[in-house]
Amino acid sequence: MIRSGSIDGPVIYLACDVGPAKWIVPGSITPFFIRQRAAKRCLAVGYGPVLLPRAKVRFVFGTFGVSGALDGFWEYNFGTWTLHAPPQAAWRWVQVVAHPYSPEKWLALGFPETDWNANDFNACTLSGSVRTTTGNVSPLWLTEDGGDTWAAVTLPESGSVSGTTAGVRAIGWQEQSGRWFAVGAVDPGSTDQAAFWTGSTATDGVGYMPTGADLYRDVKWTQSGMGGDMLFSEDDSPGLGTRGRLTRVPNDGTVWTGATWKADPIAGWEQPFGPLDTIRGTREFWQISFGTTPGIAHWTDYRETDPASDTAAPDTRPNDLNGAYQYVAVGDTHVFFASNVAAHIGFYRRTHASWTPSGTPEYPLTGTVYLAATDRQSRRLFIGYADISGTHQFITHDGAVWAAVQFPDAALESAHAGYGALWKDPRGCAYAPLGQVALL
Repeated sequence: MIRSGSIDGPVIYLACDVGPAKWIVPGSITPFFIRQRAAKRCLAVGYGPVLLPRAKVRFVFGTFGVSGALDGFWEYNFGTWTLHAPPQAAWRWVQVVAHPYSPEKWLALGFPETDWNANDFNACTLSGSVRTTTGNVSPLWLTEDGGDTWAAVTLPESGSVSGTTAGVRAIGWQEQSGRWFAVGAVDPGSTDQAAFWTGSTATDGVGYMPTGADLYRDVKWTQSGMGGDMLFSEDDSPGLGTRGRLTRVPNDGTVWTGATWKADPIAGWEQPFGPLDTIRGTREFWQISFGTTPGIAHWTDYRETDPASDTAAPDTRPNDLNGAYQYVAVGDTHVFFASNVAAHIGFYRRTHASWTPSGTPEYPLTGTVYLAATDRQSRRLFIGYADISGTHQFITHDGAVWAAVQFPDAALESAHAGYGALWKDPRGCAYAPLGQVALL
């Protein structure tokens, strides 16, 4: 043999002095047999590892009202924890999201504890830009070097955004463009006008109060859609005492110049509201419904507005599946569900075509599950969060293997056991699609 070559599934091609050969590897690195492919001399075929590399699970979470040596953003990288200093000390960090193409670029939303306790998510003033009541700084922060340095993100009172107070509810990255966005409300409790901001850097943000967004003050979950769309799910529809439907702001080809708030897609359901996710590059989506009858809603096009058409959902449509499901996250080949269904608690991992969670979860546990997310790059990695017999842990899947990851410090775990509704129940006050943890 002269040199080894490349891989084709369980087959390794070899360059031998008598010609290319084929090494069959049935599930292990022990050779099964070698088959000569041609009686010709060969110098090389190709190069590569003998086995596919194992994906590295890497994620970050922000602390919540913790002070002192444990305060900040904790990064887990394949078995090693690193603490990054926060841009503001002892804040309640309610969400962190990673850029879809740059794992060192994070967006973090937080509030001073005094503002949080007094005003919940209406903790900001609107005077030139959105600013915290305590400290007079932006609630949104950006790092481009993995938490080493931070810059305050300007959410301007400009364009169509104007008011006295503001609440910022959820943040994300638009996956096609790589732009950040934040959604909230202006003058919560009075005009209740939804507003959103988008930008590429910490200083180039543009704000919109889109047409049709009156009274949409309770947006809690957001996700990137196809072609630049932004999707929002809100907890309470405008002044009606009922739950609101999935809404969206479509991309007009530039920077959402029309900024029209589409308030009525997906007719026919019992107004599902809750976490949602889409298959990358499509409009197919799953959404957890926290309605009167909880469950999972699924459809192929989040733009659907005509349930009477031949290609749409029926006029009256129940959940596709009923049950106490808590979160959904979509990968390129599989969809993950966090289930609190009695006797079926845990995390399901199912293919897109056969997505219905049933029977024993792929990762069963005793406790309560709260969170599910996939990475935005490979869409192969998964992270969940669960209370396992009284101990809060992260649950990961690297494309092949499930694993439980404990908090980096017992005192930190104890402090965050009191996260209550924020970690554990998006219906309570987690105004965020992925909570305080993001895969990198």
